[in-house]
Amino acid sequence: MDKVVYLLLMMVLFSCKTTGNTQEKKEEQNYQKKEVENQGSNVNTPTIKKPTYINSQDPINPGTVHLIASVTKITKDASICGKSYKATVTVKVNSVKGSGSGIVNMISAGQEITFGIRKYMAEDFEVLKQKLIKDQEFFFIVEEGLCRNMSQTAYVVSSFKVIN
Repeated sequence: MDKVVYLLLMMVLFSCKTTGNTQEKKEEQNYQKKEVENQGSNVNTPTIKKPTYINSQDPINPGTVHLIASVTKITKDASICGKSYKATVTVKVNSVKGSGSGIVNMISAGQEITFGIRKYMAEDFEVLKQKLIKDQEFFFIVEEGLCRNMSQTAYVVSSFKVIN
């Protein structure tokens, strides 16, 4: 009796699988027929395109701001909210080009702000002073960080370049 039930069960399973295969074959044959019919006519089949993004810029890292600013002052051995830097630069922001997520205090155009300069950039202050010419426009990438008391933010220059 068990063998008969097992045999019937196997037949049902195989019969279901074969109808699935035949349905797939029929769909494939219908698709091929439509392709052949469309080749003879001038009907264009719709094509699927990948979505394009409006803003194709590289994404900006979280906590980072890209801006254009003019240098007003360069200072050696200064501190910003309790943290000492080998050099700081005070700038007047001309425009903000973009920012990453998680910015607490956003910088705005027209604002005058002091940035700390990373240690590797400020090792030779005289060379830095020659690069950061007063009243010249620069493109700055700055990173926001919280001060020790967590009530203010300090910005550190990651990179900069002269705008011609």
